[in-house]
Amino acid sequence: MASERRTLPTNATHRKELIVSPSPKRVEAVHRLLKDEMAPGLVEDLPSLIQTLSPSVCGAAVPLLVCASDGPALRGAMIGSYLTAVNVGMILYGAVARASRGQGIYRGMRNRLTSGFSSEASRYGGAVDYTVSEQQPGSSLLSAYLYRWGAYEAARDYEQPPVQGLERKPLKLVFLPVGAEGPPSDSLVTRVIREIYKHVYRIEDPEHNESFRRIVQSTHTGQGRARQSLEPPVYVARPRSDRSSNEGPGR
Repeated sequence: MASERRTLPTNATHRKELIVSPSPKRVEAVHRLLKDEMAPGLVEDLPSLIQTLSPSVCGAAVPLLVCASDGPALRGAMIGSYLTAVNVGMILYGAVARASRGQGIYRGMRNRLTSGFSSEASRYGGAVDYTVSEQQPGSSLLSAYLYRWGAYEAARDYEQPPVQGLERKPLKLVFLPVGAEGPPSDSLVTRVIREIYKHVYRIEDPEHNESFRRIVQSTHTGQGRARQSLEPPVYVARPRSDRSSNEGPGR
């Protein structure tokens, strides 16, 4: 199937495309970039990614792919999923090639993807309420979400389950307000996590999944409720080879 592309002009060297139906060749290129630029255990296998980028039959999760390119070269990619039942856009992956970092590519892709979420939400008569993403504890990107962009951390015991070729990993789940104001309620956090586990991780019955039950329980404790961080932590400089600055895993 031919790809449907809507191009957003950005600058003279990079363009960012919202690709609704990516070709197999494009999906393979995106998968290679993610594997090269993200930490081990955070990227699903290729067959699973192909399924992730295929619209769900029930319409519960609408996949969106943004690619940043310089001519034929792929410089960055960001994958998201609009979760229709909760009016939330989830950023699943985001990566920029090492040689192309520091040029605003990541920010441009995130803005383009958020616009895509809003376009999907408009089909249902409104704007997307939040974007959510999973972040590695202690990463510079988590710090940016919490201390620069005004995101809320939710679900103290959140983790990535060992499915789709992924490893079990403790992560931070963050909610960034778009159309909504303030933190998400406990009930919304629970509903969003259920949609993630059912339609992103494709776990058929989340209520019987051990990880899901533990995470949901943590959202209803004093420390587990969605909150903003007011004081930034002190970070120790990481080696230049660290790859946690890219969005991830969001799976």
